[in-house]
Amino acid sequence: MRANDAIRPWHSRYGDGLAERWLRVLPLVCYLSFIFIVSSVPGGDLAAVADDRLEHFGEYFVLGWLLILALAGFTPTGVGKVHYASAWMVGVAYAVSDELHQSFVPHRDASFGDVAFDSLGLTVALAVIAFLMRIRMEPS
Repeated sequence: MRANDAIRPWHSRYGDGLAERWLRVLPLVCYLSFIFIVSSVPGGDLAAVADDRLEHFGEYFVLGWLLILALAGFTPTGVGKVHYASAWMVGVAYAVSDELHQSFVPHRDASFGDVAFDSLGLTVALAVIAFLMRIRMEPS
């Protein structure tokens, strides 16, 4: 079994064409748009949450999965360390840009703590994926 087969979310009866590769990117683009839209809501319009660390962790945990699934569609040899590093860097860069964006939204602020929990969620997701890939790739 190839590494790509281990995390392929669906199989196309038409093979690994360009359309299937780009369809893997669509959920990622939708999710990034969702994060941006939620970050654009003024602070007074959001439900008051005293501690949103779990939300940040979960939000970027999902983003980590979507980043790896998107990257898996564009490599014939499987997902390697470069893909995990790329996914992590893109995710952290998006977390930083999201906090910068929030600094311009009324009643919202930028927080290094939020970026830290975003990064932690991203890191845990990528570690879980790597672990599951290793288990799935082991010969039975």
